[in-house]
Parts: sequence; C-alpha cells; structure tokens
Amino acid sequence: MSNITIRIESPRTIDATRLLDEAFAELARRYTDYSRTDAALFAIEQAEQTGAAFLVARLADNTAVGCVVLRPLRGDGEPMAEMKRMFVMAEAWGRGVGSALMAAVEGAARAIGYSRLRLETGILQPEAMALYEKHRFVRVACWGTYADDPDSICYEKLLR
Repeated sequence: MSNITIRIESPRTIDATRLLDEAFAELARRYTDYSRTDAALFAIEQAEQTGAAFLVARLADNTAVGCVVLRPLRGDGEPMAEMKRMFVMAEAWGRGVGSALMAAVEGAARAIGYSRLRLETGILQPEAMALYEKHRFVRVACWGTYADDPDSICYEKLLR
C-alpha cells in the first residue's frame, strides 16, 4: 500500500472524469436497469458541496486508479457524511487501493468534523460489502431514496 497516494482533487479533471465514467460503466454492467444519464455531473456536484471532498488514489507512476466522494448528509442534528462513488479500477484490484481510499475518506470525514459516515451499495457488489465490513462499517436500515430500493444495502460507521 505504500506506493499508493490519496489526495483531495478537483472532480472536474480528466482523471476524475475517466474514473467516474468507469465507475458508472461498471454499475451498468452489474445492474441492467441502471441509468447513467447525468450521473457524472451529479457526482461532480456532490463533490463540490461545502463540506465535501473528492479523493483520488494514484499509483507511484501517478496513474489514477480509484476515487471516492465524501459529501455532507442531513441527519438528526449530528454531523454526518455519506461516501459515494467508491471505485477502484479493475487493474488495481488486490493492491490495497480500496483500503487506502477507505482510510483516507474516514480521515477526511474526521478532519471536517463528521461523527458518522454512511454509505449505500448494491446487492450485486459483494467485494464492496466485504471491504466495508473489513473496515468495521455495520449494516443499517436504508434511508431516504434508498429505503424502498430492493437492490440497496446501507452501512454506517461511528467516527468518534
């Protein structure tokens, strides 16, 4: 994992666009009813909110191989955030990129002042579920638009 760097970057770079496009293409391969319409623009807008961040994982040669969006989430008065668009390029699987992104996004969330981190994933993403559980996220009831989605599985982690 030492040859991986994680930085907060603009979601409007060529590398960011490529990563998000690949993430949405992967979702479309797994979920036949997945719509990519305006998905990249929506992800960019989420990453540019106040209290948000777009993190990019790079290998030693500066190749961008993963990303994740951290965005504020309205809660019960408690400062919380949601992880979105966690993605690692297939050629970087098994190299610790996902774990490095998880550690970095948790650190960024703590630095911003969030006390709880939530995320939603899909039932056809077992490798994502394994990664989240490895990093001590626990399953919770889905919220908001995810509550009625039978393909959604939701997790959270207390950051205190």
